[in-house]
Amino acid sequence: MTEKHFVKVVFDVKRTDPKPVDGSYRVYVNDELFTQRRWIGKGFYLEEMLQINAPPGKYKVNIESTPDSDAEFKASAFRVVYGPGKVNNTGVVDIVAPRN
Repeated sequence: MTEKHFVKVVFDVKRTDPKPVDGSYRVYVNDELFTQRRWIGKGFYLEEMLQINAPPGKYKVNIESTPDSDAEFKASAFRVVYGPGKVNNTGVVDIVAPRN
């Protein structure tokens, strides 16, 4: 069994549509649903945080509107704030095994 490593990833979530409707979004890592949030308001952004405990490898973070939402969302400014990993600007997290 491959050893798992804990990584904390933070990124910004912004509304990209000018409509003043409320909405909801989901955050996935690969195909696994990590969270669903309700967005109320406009004109600002939220900071989202994921805690991933997984074997070394690449994991894609995706954000999408829920089926019942008219709002549109975008994730940006990805950063690893804890753990042995890095993330690129498209949301691909690379968990690496720490060197001894």
